Amino acid sequence: MEIVQSETAVSSQQHRMLHGSPIPDFLETAHEWRRLFAETWGTFLLVVVAAGAAVIGARSGEAISLAMKVVAPGLMVMAIIYFMGAVSGAHLNPAVTLAFAARRNFPWSRVPGYIAAQIVGGVAAASFLWAMFGATGSLGATSPASMNPVRSFAPDLIRGDMSTTWIYVAGPVLGALIAVGFEWILKGKPTDAGSLTARGSLK
Repeated sequence: MEIVQSETAVSSQQHRMLHGSPIPDFLETAHEWRRLFAETWGTFLLVVVAAGAAVIGARSGEAISLAMKVVAPGLMVMAIIYFMGAVSGAHLNPAVTLAFAARRNFPWSRVPGYIAAQIVGGVAAASFLWAMFGATGSLGATSPASMNPVRSFAPDLIRGDMSTTWIYVAGPVLGALIAVGFEWILKGKPTDAGSLTARGSLK
């Protein structure tokens, strides 16, 4: 009897190791704090890597190549999607959250919390870089050409120069809403696939 119970426990443990623990229901409000934490932490990591590449590049006399500065945030986003995507959907960007909500793949009631979490994560990352390196490399502030409002807003806020910040808020938000309009035209009503993408889930 003990042998059978032991084998069952081992089998259950192997199943959890191979397939992971079940993720709480994405729409269950009791776990919203986990999703907000994931958005905050994920945005923090993204901004630390994206803005940090410019800061370290300036600090090291441009020892970091443009390819490294471009690839590093992409790899970080991929890592965040793999380890936290199923928790929050890994939006990491207010324009993405707004687009999912406008498309009705994500509840509007959760948009303010997600955007607040993303701003907190981005500002915390820029503050961390400022505490570690000062205003080196303008804290990785972007020139008008970037896609993520929080990625650009956070360094601007911490370094005290908001003169071009509006571009990063208006551009991506308008672009996302235009894209949603085109998707309505091309695909019609919201799809289950879109809802699954907003949740960071494949099933």
